[in-house]
Amino acid sequence: MRGAAVDPDCPQPVAPRVALLLSPGALPVGPAERVAERPGRPSAAPVAGIQPSDMSSETSSDDERAGLPRTSDVPAFDVPLPEQLPATGVIADVLAGQLAVHDRLRAGGIRYAAILSGGASKYLARFLLGSREPVDAADLAAAAATPAVNRSRLLAAAESLLRDGAVVFVDPSPDGILGRFLAEDLASRDDAEVLFGSAASAGSLGILGGLYERGVDLDWAQVPAGDGWRVRLPGHPLHGTRCWVELPGSTQPAELAPATASSESREPGVPSDATDWLCAVLRELLHAETEIGPDDDYFDVGGNSIIAVQLVERVEETFGFRPKLLDVYERPTVADFAELLRAGSRPAADEASPHGLPPITRTDELVMSPGQERMWFHHQLVPDTTLYNYPVVNVLRGPIDVDAVKGTFEDFAERHEPLRYNLVEADGMPAVRVRPALGEFFRVVDVSGESDRVGIARELIARAAVRPFDLARDPLVRVLVVTLAPDTHVLQVVCHHCVTDGQTPGILAREIPVLYAARQEGRTAELEPLAIRYRDYARWHRGLLDSGALDHELDYWVHTLRDAPKLRLPTDFPRPPRKTFAGELAPFTVPATLLAAARTVAKRESVSLFVVLLAAFYLLLARRSGQRDLVIGTPTTGRTRRELDGLIGFFNSTVALRANLSGPATLGDLLERVRAIVLGALENQEIPFERVVHALDDQRDLSRTPVFDVLYVHQDLTSTGAANRLGTGAANRLGGGAANPFGGGETEFFDLEHSIHNAFGGLPPGTAKFDLSLITYDRSDGHDMLACFEYSTELFTQRTAAGFAAAYLEILTEVVVASARDRSIEELVVATPSPASTGASEYAVALDIPMDRPRGSAAAGYSPGAVRERLDTVPGDADVFAAWVALLSWYSGSDEVTVGLPTGVARLDLADEPAGAELRERAAAALAAPVGPVGAEAIRFGDFRPEITELALHRPEGDRAVLELAYATELFDESTARQMLTDLIRLLRGLLETPEDPVPDIAVRSIAEAEVTR
Repeated sequence: MRGAAVDPDCPQPVAPRVALLLSPGALPVGPAERVAERPGRPSAAPVAGIQPSDMSSETSSDDERAGLPRTSDVPAFDVPLPEQLPATGVIADVLAGQLAVHDRLRAGGIRYAAILSGGASKYLARFLLGSREPVDAADLAAAAATPAVNRSRLLAAAESLLRDGAVVFVDPSPDGILGRFLAEDLASRDDAEVLFGSAASAGSLGILGGLYERGVDLDWAQVPAGDGWRVRLPGHPLHGTRCWVELPGSTQPAELAPATASSESREPGVPSDATDWLCAVLRELLHAETEIGPDDDYFDVGGNSIIAVQLVERVEETFGFRPKLLDVYERPTVADFAELLRAGSRPAADEASPHGLPPITRTDELVMSPGQERMWFHHQLVPDTTLYNYPVVNVLRGPIDVDAVKGTFEDFAERHEPLRYNLVEADGMPAVRVRPALGEFFRVVDVSGESDRVGIARELIARAAVRPFDLARDPLVRVLVVTLAPDTHVLQVVCHHCVTDGQTPGILAREIPVLYAARQEGRTAELEPLAIRYRDYARWHRGLLDSGALDHELDYWVHTLRDAPKLRLPTDFPRPPRKTFAGELAPFTVPATLLAAARTVAKRESVSLFVVLLAAFYLLLARRSGQRDLVIGTPTTGRTRRELDGLIGFFNSTVALRANLSGPATLGDLLERVRAIVLGALENQEIPFERVVHALDDQRDLSRTPVFDVLYVHQDLTSTGAANRLGTGAANRLGGGAANPFGGGETEFFDLEHSIHNAFGGLPPGTAKFDLSLITYDRSDGHDMLACFEYSTELFTQRTAAGFAAAYLEILTEVVVASARDRSIEELVVATPSPASTGASEYAVALDIPMDRPRGSAAAGYSPGAVRERLDTVPGDADVFAAWVALLSWYSGSDEVTVGLPTGVARLDLADEPAGAELRERAAAALAAPVGPVGAEAIRFGDFRPEITELALHRPEGDRAVLELAYATELFDESTARQMLTDLIRLLRGLLETPEDPVPDIAVRSIAEAEVTR
């Protein structure tokens, strides 16, 4: 049931529509827009019968004139006007500029609800709206000479648009008269905003940024880049003469052979023994220290979904055909899969798989990868964000050479170019600049002489982890060394996520010891040269997108995710209209015995451990939300080709795993279903997720993340050394018992008692990108598995997050029981949770009731107030409760209402708009059989708890004719509570008098119409 009493001051999280203002004589600012011919441009929708000419056809007392700019003020816009608009001189330049901005914004994905105009620009508006009637040059000149604007008609047109929802009016000129009028006339409206172009915001790029910030969805990949200019610089020709000093007895160093572009460029040579080849490749991919034989099981030796993708790539490269990912699961033994390789054959040219992608070749071109561009743009909107900070911190035991440590990181950055990147704006477009050196990136603090060494180090580490990066100016890697004692140091490395991912710690662990030893010994490190660089990957990936090579993947995702529902998890607090990404961690452990049982299930079902853990997460979400169609996001490494394995950079890809748990299926069926979903996602992971979001064309909701609100990240930290096999949102750690890469001794976690984030490297403290993220760390060495829920503190309390963890362990325990395979999914979903797994919001849906003041912290308790009213009759409890539920639904605009009772919780759904009598029956049933244990619900009935109650309705002992509404004085004024009680009594009377009418109709008569008359 949707109520009318919604707080007008609360911005609604629905993306506004866009109206373009073409002010007469107003020239857009910014660099010249270069737009090619525009075949078949879709027309914009007219405004409620108002034509573009209506904005300028007549004058009134409010009419004002806008002068044309001087010729010297007009830059040349390389945009041909259509032949229907034979303008010349300054007005031609003005129209060309407006046309260029129109096309630039449309190329960025903007769809106009209307185009409002005046003066000569009205003819351009008519053309853009679909008219192809030629305009007489004299009419154009006359309109330009007398560009009057009918202010009242302009306002009427704007108000007509606003009747259908919020609108952003875009005037590309900073002094456009249409924008100025609307900014003044609509200043008091919350659903209208005028966005001007300005030189400071880079013209149309700034407008696109402003629209995106206001919730409008864009397609940045389609924004045309400006032409590049080649400039000859003065210099002197140099001969390639070697000038190094040769020491006596030294040998002339051989010239480095040019790095091969890619192993894919070689003609595949089929090995003579497929089994030996497969054993060797698996050992390499798994970083296994022991031999792998023909009888070994893929999953027993550490195989999983991501390794399967890499294995399939190797098979295609070597044998000339691409097996399915499912083949790896259906033939888990090495010998069986080798038999498939021997039987395989190269497909014909016309049957080539769409996965046969071109090789990565070396290039000197510097471009951002799509993932980097997304983070760059987020940085433009929120420059001080720490959402993409990527901190890893460990204690180093043993002596270290601090100068050599600094030099080691400098050498590492020299080898891996992205660590020296800066992401800048050039001519209004994102661009990459490479620093010659890291610069001021290294800091050493000695606290060994302080009394509270650990406390000081903790503060230093915490501040460094949340210090924002300036992507255009700062080194994007920072290193902090805090000396606690001569042989004890805390090492923190913080990178911006745009130059690193979850593979980085594994590469660090391999290369840092080599570089450090070379630094100490004053020699060149002996590391294999990198065949390609990150810039080569970025250019290759963009080439795939531009060529359409990934269109089949986009089609897969659009088909898979079309009409996916939003997750409706119960929350402790109402969802804010805009996410701030504030969050915390709720750590827990999966016992080693439970983990071993999960591995047994995985092997029995020929699935990976990831699939078992993910299936349990689906069951948890289904149990908590009541939904069966669920979408969980997960990151993948994005490193599907062998030449990418050793590179530093941001390669992560995000995939959305949609599963339907409805129907008569068993747990075994669910595991098979989830396996197929995971494999399908991995087969289609190259397409950037933002392309998928744009193709789905959903209205952007600033209170949620696109497509999914929950994430699962699984980190493989097995003793084989295979790092980050699935899910790369959090980093591997160097420490926790690993060898110190800077000499003798070991590493360990730092200060876990007070800084639990240090155990989960790569998660910036105090943030949560999603409503809820499950993160698991698999060591595969007989230990407990470290895990955590990262949760939004805007939605959940710590107690609720801990309840998620307990519930997850409970469900996982049910899943791994030997007899569970044949249990129905529905039986697992609806199983009654234990008290330990029931958080505060197990059944609580926070209602967004309009308040006089925002919610504070309930931990300190509320101060109660109360208002009373005497009834003419004495209705039953079910009647009063039905009226209370209907009122809460009306006030909050929510169909689902959860109310705390003295003996449990009542949860009623009014989405079907029941009749008054039906609602009374549901209310009576809910009172007779409440669900769940007594919780901490803030809205209650028949039960008053001053420390947590926001609103509570009850009937005082001994006087059933009186209704008392208790309220938190921190949130509500007495007058508000009294009005709420008055509305309740009116609604109660309406339900009793017309029980056969739908509840929304009763509410309209009882509340909304009463509001009009009072």
